[in-house]
Amino acid sequence: MESLKQMNDKRIHSGWLTADYDDGDGSTYRALVLENQETGEVIRFETGDFIIDYVFYTQYINSSKKSTLLSINHSSSVGHLVWDTDTKEVYVECNEASTEARVITSEELMNMPMSDWNKFIIHIFKKDMQTWSDFITYWKKWKEDNPGYYENWCEEVELL
Repeated sequence: MESLKQMNDKRIHSGWLTADYDDGDGSTYRALVLENQETGEVIRFETGDFIIDYVFYTQYINSSKKSTLLSINHSSSVGHLVWDTDTKEVYVECNEASTEARVITSEELMNMPMSDWNKFIIHIFKKDMQTWSDFITYWKKWKEDNPGYYENWCEEVELL
């Protein structure tokens, strides 16, 4: 099995993430599209659920043996999609096992010293989600409703 160090050593490319939807109409959401800007490779995260696709995207860039992307830029379409749907951007600080997390808003983040900002990752939640538990419940329900999809995807992208 390829080690994490070996995997990270090959991450030399930059990527571009866009949202595939009709601007202004969140109901037309189709996918998140990640393009490797050096190789031209395109990966579509297209479950039809923006929150779930964002999970797949973050897992891919952080844990896929196939990913060679070192840095990712987000198109404004991703931010616009947040505005055009019932979602919000939150900042999450997870424990080592990702079983517990602290969720804060951008306003709370702005009131912290910048030295603390790197403890948080950006996550997409539905507007009515307040806690990590709310998100995990949503994620588990999606996996129950889509048996095998996640396992097949993990195998396909060689997720660690």
